[in-house]
Amino acid sequence: MSFAEVPIIAGTPGVGVEHVTHLLIPGRLRSPDGLDLSASSLDRVRFAADFYHRHNLFERGGIVVGSGYKSPAEQGAEPWTDDRGRVYEGKPEAYSFQTHLIDLGVPESQTRVEPDSIDTVTNFANSAHFFTGNEVVGVVAQRKHLERMMGHIAGKTLAAPFVGLIVPPREGEAEEPDSLMALISTMWIARNLNPNNPIRNKALAKERAENLWRIKLLPSSIVSAVHGSGKKPTAMPNAA
Repeated sequence: MSFAEVPIIAGTPGVGVEHVTHLLIPGRLRSPDGLDLSASSLDRVRFAADFYHRHNLFERGGIVVGSGYKSPAEQGAEPWTDDRGRVYEGKPEAYSFQTHLIDLGVPESQTRVEPDSIDTVTNFANSAHFFTGNEVVGVVAQRKHLERMMGHIAGKTLAAPFVGLIVPPREGEAEEPDSLMALISTMWIARNLNPNNPIRNKALAKERAENLWRIKLLPSSIVSAVHGSGKKPTAMPNAA
């Protein structure tokens, strides 16, 4: 796929797909067992690896950052331990991204993991420190989710120039939808963030996202307590 064939959503003025050096892959949920990626996330990492090779990002010193732990709605996965001995509930999206990138030929030395974020805003706030110069970041996602990122998150969190790279739908499938609730959540979490203050951004986004998810999950917790079922809430298809 040539530069001209890669569909984009505009980000920093004057920046095009031909300027991209680095890639950011925000997570889009995990597989049901919590140990791999959802179909949407798999499409993102495959697109990113293909773009990396076709456009010679290795020669530019490009890195690929996989971002994400899990949605707080995802519960009950088997414990998974990283190389440093840190234990997670299931395998974080970021580590699964890295595994697939390496399998797809991206050098491990050019991959980075951000395994703590729990929503799209924290994806960006937690990953911003990887992109500190003037080299362009290509953000990899499906169109509707990417529109939310470009319109309400990237400009408030990334100091580096950026552009959105659209992951096309699978053949015969419609564009993956986003949700109004996810948009409202994003706008609330990202309010007043400033790309020139990444430490503050990271702390604020984490606090706001965690508080919002406590509210979102409260009805499920009440139902479980009342009925004594102990059933865990399941992942939401349009998680923020």
